[in-house]
Amino acid sequence: MSEEKFSYPCISEKAWWTLRNQFKKTIPAEITDVFIQTLLGMQSKSSARNNILVPLRQINFIDGEGKPTDLLYDFRLDDKYNGVCSKILKDVYPSELLDLFPDQEVDKIKVANYFMSKTKAGSAQTRKLAAFFTLLKSGKIGETGTQNKKSKKASPKKQESNGSITQHNQATSQENAGELTSPTIEKNKKNMSIHIDLQIHISPDADAEQIDHIFESMSKYLYKD
Repeated sequence: MSEEKFSYPCISEKAWWTLRNQFKKTIPAEITDVFIQTLLGMQSKSSARNNILVPLRQINFIDGEGKPTDLLYDFRLDDKYNGVCSKILKDVYPSELLDLFPDQEVDKIKVANYFMSKTKAGSAQTRKLAAFFTLLKSGKIGETGTQNKKSKKASPKKQESNGSITQHNQATSQENAGELTSPTIEKNKKNMSIHIDLQIHISPDADAEQIDHIFESMSKYLYKD
C-alpha cells in the first residue's frame, strides 16, 4: 500500500469520550450507523459511517460486521485505557512516526506536517489527524471521559447559613445606622444657631443723637447675654 493512499484514523475528542461513556454503560451486539448517528446527534447515517464507524474499524474496536472486539471492551476500563491507546498506536501508525514522537507530549504542528507529507489531506484534516494521534499518545483519561464528576451545588444547609448571615448583616447595619443617627442629632441640636436679619429704617430727619440712641438700644437688647 503506498504512503499516499494510507488512511489514518480520526475521531474527535468529544466523540471519543462520548463513545467511552456510552460503552461503559452498555455495548450493543452490533454497532451500526444508526446507533452512532443517534448517540452523537449526527446529521446523517453516511456521516456516522464515514466519520466514526470507519475509524472504529481502523483501530480494531469493531470488526467488518460492526461487532465489538475485546479491545473495545478494554477501552471502557480505566486501568486498561492506557494500554488500549498504546496498542492502537503500535498497530495503526508507522514506526517512523512513533520514533519521531516517542514521548507522551508531542508537537501537534509537527505531527500535522508529517501527515500532510504522507497523505493527500488538506491542512484542516491533517490537524484533526494530529489531534487524535496526540490524544492517543497522552494515554490519559480526560475530565469528559468519566461521568463520576459530581455537580457542585450549594447544600440547603449552606444556603440557610448564607441567609442567616445576610439577615444578621442587615440587622447590624440597621443598628449601626441607629447608633450613628442619634448622637448626630443631639450634637446638631447643641450646635444650633439662629440667624436674624434686621432692617432698620431711619428717618432722614433724625439727628445724630437719635441715631446713636437707636444703635444703643440694639446693643442693649439684641446682644445681651
